[in-house]
Amino acid sequence: MLNNDFHDGLGYDFDNQEKRLLKALAIAAIGGSILFILLFIFLIHKTTPVYVNLVMIGLYSLTFFWIKNNFKFLSRYGVLWLFIFQVSFYSFCFFDRAAGLHIYFLVIPFICIMISHYRLTGFKIFTILASVGLFLLGYMTTFRIDLIYPLSSGEAQVLSLIIMLSSILGMLYLLYLFTSDMRKVHDSLKQISLKDPLTGLYNRRYINERIEQLFNESRRYGLALSVIMVDIDNFKNINDSYGHLAGDEVLKTFGELLVSQTREVDVVGRFGGEEFIILLPCTTFDKNKKSLNRLLGSINDRKFPLPDGSEIAVTASMGGVSYDESMDDYGKLIQWADKALYEAKDTGKNRWVYHEAPNNTD
Repeated sequence: MLNNDFHDGLGYDFDNQEKRLLKALAIAAIGGSILFILLFIFLIHKTTPVYVNLVMIGLYSLTFFWIKNNFKFLSRYGVLWLFIFQVSFYSFCFFDRAAGLHIYFLVIPFICIMISHYRLTGFKIFTILASVGLFLLGYMTTFRIDLIYPLSSGEAQVLSLIIMLSSILGMLYLLYLFTSDMRKVHDSLKQISLKDPLTGLYNRRYINERIEQLFNESRRYGLALSVIMVDIDNFKNINDSYGHLAGDEVLKTFGELLVSQTREVDVVGRFGGEEFIILLPCTTFDKNKKSLNRLLGSINDRKFPLPDGSEIAVTASMGGVSYDESMDDYGKLIQWADKALYEAKDTGKNRWVYHEAPNNTD
């Protein structure tokens, strides 16, 4: 399942790193607004910009409410649009309408791209039209408005540099949002490609990749490695008696049980059908046997719930094997663990069989 960051809507959770960044931007914007208020009061002696900045401080303060309530969309783009407006306002105050409004013209396409992965079609259309409308309205109504404060050439150069850096900061912020989302999408899709959709365990593709890595590490550094194959006994009877939905529920609960009984470093996967596999890095022969006993006891003690509210008992057969220097390929681990598993099933089920070495069975 995709991370909550990609749910449609205005309210949902997002990561703490981005929350801290947004809070820092809001605090910086509020601090900048306060400085401009002091500038307009004591040096320029204009009151209208003071009122505008007070309103901006109030709007920037809303960011903390949006973040607290996990409104990711509003937090991200609310700060951005306020920032664009404020930079445009200062540009107009000290230069002319073209200097102030060109920022809208530059940023609108980026805004459209940034909100494209949200399926809020009506909201997107409104946002684009509102941005374009503000641009046109501002351009058409500024002919009759005089500049608030005429600047000397030196002052103009300094302020132009500040506004340019602010515009670059806004673009970098957009780039950060875009790359952050793309990275999360990539990570989420990668996780989906490596997980079994029913149980949430690793799928066979990932298991093959991981067991090859662990096998190579064992050969290179002499590390212990064990593998356990687990198969639910008489699973077909469960499907035939209770239905496939009940069988799916048993598989999910069984997978959760295996994860709960293994270490964080262990890798639990669904190998196919009702067959599961557990990779136990740095686990010796004796520890593997203890793991087999613990797993078998946990399965026998567990009652497995069904969709209708009833519960059934389930048993499983298991086969285990540990890495041996005579093995020349990681496939031998799977091969011998699988062979041990079927020996357990052939000799009565609800038990485990362990291969200490390729030529000896236990």
